[in-house]
Amino acid sequence: MTPAEILDACAAGRLPPPIALMHLIGATRSADDFAALVAQARATDAAPVQTLCALALRNPACWRLTHDMLATVAHDGSATIDQLATMFDDAVALSPAASVALYSMGDEAALDGATQDVIALMRAAGLIGQGRTMLDLGCGIGRFVRALAPEMRQVTGLDISRRMIDEARRRCAALGNVRLDVTDGRDLDGVADDSIDVVLAADVFPYLVQVDLALAAAHVREAARVLRNGGAMLILNFSYRGDAERDARDLRDMLAATSLRQAALPSVALAHWDASPFLLRKME
Repeated sequence: MTPAEILDACAAGRLPPPIALMHLIGATRSADDFAALVAQARATDAAPVQTLCALALRNPACWRLTHDMLATVAHDGSATIDQLATMFDDAVALSPAASVALYSMGDEAALDGATQDVIALMRAAGLIGQGRTMLDLGCGIGRFVRALAPEMRQVTGLDISRRMIDEARRRCAALGNVRLDVTDGRDLDGVADDSIDVVLAADVFPYLVQVDLALAAAHVREAARVLRNGGAMLILNFSYRGDAERDARDLRDMLAATSLRQAALPSVALAHWDASPFLLRKME
């Protein structure tokens, strides 16, 4: 899309402001060109565009950060688990917030807004409760772990990046019901059968698919193993392939060999992120 098309989509509500801002940065050749576009956009009356401009102005280094992060975190091409672990180690060193949500522009308030969007969806789906246990697969810097631990009995976060787990431990140090571990990314070894009520996988499956579709299928089977009967898995984005029908078909094929079945999602919109959600429930 051209910059004008991006701003039009944002103004019309088709692109959340943080996502539109990320696309706008990607569509400009220099920080100066980007700054000029933002200055022009500030004259727009549409509230979403004003939100976009406010995020950009709050984070004057966002153009450079976005391009540095895109040069560090590859979303296409083949990759190994070890390569991804190194990639995310490097990303968190650039910006903890942007390493888990580039559209936050490294802004902690923007990251929190996106996190609370997902939590609102989880709450509407009945996934949160004081007596429940949660596994955050690919927990990154622990943003969901920290936000949800006060509302859950136990929260476990796993990630392949040691630096991300170090950052998550720093952020969650005061929480007594949290366990954070580095995983080899191949399975959920160490998580007991039928021990988890909720598995959250936010922007994790795209990287599993990038390594190997069979690796993604293995994690679906593992989720089915660790979930209790009646438990649920929430996947936010299955891949970055840009083919929604293919994603739905591949996930459906993976579920066929498990006790998980796709369930209806509550009608809760994500205001900060354009993720495609999938809700799976373990059948009793």
